Order: sequence, then C-alpha cells, then structure tokens
Amino acid sequence: MFTELTIAAYTVLYFLHPSLLMTNDILDPSALMAVMPLLLPSEDKTLNSPQDGIAALLHTALVALSFRLTGMGESSTPLISESNSVLPTGWNKHGPAYYSFIYKHDQSSLDFLIKLCKLGTSTVINAIALQVSQLFDISSSIPMFHLE
Repeated sequence: MFTELTIAAYTVLYFLHPSLLMTNDILDPSALMAVMPLLLPSEDKTLNSPQDGIAALLHTALVALSFRLTGMGESSTPLISESNSVLPTGWNKHGPAYYSFIYKHDQSSLDFLIKLCKLGTSTVINAIALQVSQLFDISSSIPMFHLE
C-alpha cells in the first residue's frame, strides 16, 4: 500500500520523467533519486555529507516500500504528522556522525529502528524490529571528500 505522498511523487514522476517509471522495480535507482528531493524538508534540501545522502536515500527506499516515518531517535515520541513521509526539519542535525529513524509498515505491528553511524571512513547501518531481538547490519566504506 502506497502512502499519499508516494503516490503524489510517482504521479509527478510520470508527467516529468515517464521513462523512469517504465521499470517494474520500485527500487530503481533513477526513480529513487528523482523522488528523494520530494522527501527532504522544504526549508532545507541540502545534503551536507555523504552520510546525509545515504540516510536520505535509505529513507526514500523505505518510503517506496510503503514504510512511514513515525519517529526520530530512539524515543517513542511520535512525529507531529505520521501521514507524510517528508523528513522533518533538523533530521540531520547529528550528521554526519549519527542518524536514527523509526518506521512502521501497514502490514506489520512492529516498529523498525534504523541507525546510521559514521565510524572513521566507514558507515554502518543497523536495523532492528524493536519488538524482536534480531539485528540486521550493513557496513560500507565511503570515500571522503571535501564539501565547500
């Protein structure tokens, strides 16, 4: 089931770049990259680091899979609006060192905690269903570059 924002984003893509939607793969990189700016806060669409980009891309992929962002950090304090999937202002205030998001999916009663941490020149992504003890982690080496 797609969220209203996901449907709107794909509708915009259909009219602006219909060739991006010709694939059956909702995780097609071109489609994700086209949708990602729509999921960044309207006040600041700047990605300040490679880790900001990875966190935003991860969020975009989860939205494409019909997950909805329900919280930031490990607190159970819900976001003001669960209905849209736009990242809240300040979503990257701890970046590039640390990002933490909580998601829900309509087909599950579980809450999913996703953490992205920068460790030296590596970035580690951990995910866990909070009600279950099984951890999923990914490590990746990201080339560092100077942002001006």
